[in-house]
Amino acid sequence: MSQIVDYVRDSVRAYLADEIDTDAFRVSFAGAYHYIRSRSPNDGEANRLASALMSPFAEFSCGHRSEESLRLELAAAIRPVAPAQGYAVLARWVDAIRIGPQWATSGSSFIVQSFQLKKA
Repeated sequence: MSQIVDYVRDSVRAYLADEIDTDAFRVSFAGAYHYIRSRSPNDGEANRLASALMSPFAEFSCGHRSEESLRLELAAAIRPVAPAQGYAVLARWVDAIRIGPQWATSGSSFIVQSFQLKKA
């Protein structure tokens, strides 16, 4: 993962945790966005992240999106670039939903037991 992706992700996390306000995030993101577009055009991950953040932030800046909605979109945008260890838990959870309770084996039964599956 590139340093700019880490920087943007950390900026979003700081904003979502109320460690920085909207104006500080705006300055941080604007600089990062410019850097990504001008100096990292071949960094696919950085460009995808910048694009995913730009639209909701532009809508918020123009008054077409609430701050609560912005926060939800930003949180969703950084989720795909979360550290790899998070994917293992998500994959088990998705498999548990898809396969059902019979999937429960040692080490993964806590996932299946945490929700009820409904039959179609």
